[in-house]
Amino acid sequence: MRGRMLATLGLLLLLAVPLLALSTTAIQDPYSIYGKTYNNIGPASATVVIEDSRTGEQITTTSDGTGYYQQNLLNMPSGYRTGDTIVVTASTSTLTGSNSTTVKAGQPGSTVMVYMTTPRGGGEAYTATFHAYDAASGANLGSVLVVVHSGESEVASVTTDSDGLATCSITTGTFTASCTRSSYTALSKAFTIGGDTTVQLPMTKEGAASAAPVSFPILSSDMIIVIVIIALILVIAAVATR
Repeated sequence: MRGRMLATLGLLLLLAVPLLALSTTAIQDPYSIYGKTYNNIGPASATVVIEDSRTGEQITTTSDGTGYYQQNLLNMPSGYRTGDTIVVTASTSTLTGSNSTTVKAGQPGSTVMVYMTTPRGGGEAYTATFHAYDAASGANLGSVLVVVHSGESEVASVTTDSDGLATCSITTGTFTASCTRSSYTALSKAFTIGGDTTVQLPMTKEGAASAAPVSFPILSSDMIIVIVIIALILVIAAVATR
């Protein structure tokens, strides 16, 4: 009888172990890490790496044209724990930056804004000044949108003021400035940064054509003689009629 009771208790313990394990395993809720990425001008698209410092696991995504990104920490292979430190790093071809947050209990997520101000590769940042003006009159042009690219990546986007000027900070390298303004032909100009640089942007008004140079026929010596003889005949005729 006693042996039968012990066997029953053992069976109950075996059944209780998995139930106990289930009760101590929390079902995780979604936890979003979201925010915006910025360069030194404003919101900008970037490659975003979200890392859990405890596990070293990462999620890589890309922020959109407004700089917005969002990822769920449940996409981490090991999920997450309350109190984990999450580091978000954003990078472009020329700039990088990072920020961090802590996973909070009872919250649906955390906002992490990332400002990319550090030049990649340790390069020094310089000031690029853009001067847009009317190619015909030389008048300064405001409201010219200047988008700076390094290869296929957008580095900066600025708009000229009433003096035709706009500035941004970028690292050494070769870039292309794509310039647009209403009623003007789009302009694309390559330039190189090795220090503080001013880039001249002559804009041509749409429909404007360069004035054709005035040309005069070249007279041969025989034609000149003929013209002189005709002039003399006219003079003689005029005198004879008086």
